Amino acid sequence: NMNKNTFIIGVIIWIITLLMLIISLTDFIPDNPLIEFRTVIGIGFLAITYFVRIVYRNYKNNPQ
Repeated sequence: NMNKNTFIIGVIIWIITLLMLIISLTDFIPDNPLIEFRTVIGIGFLAITYFVRIVYRNYKNNPQ
């Protein structure tokens, strides 16, 4: 149950980070403040993706 909750929280954070990445890489919003942090947001997205992947694999191998 703990792994499932961690996975759900990780997915929610992953979706939020994905939206931030999309916003930072496009010009949907004029005077976008996220444009300055594109690289940091991209690296953060990759790190969160790796974390969610680890939690998913642990949950898949040991469902409780």
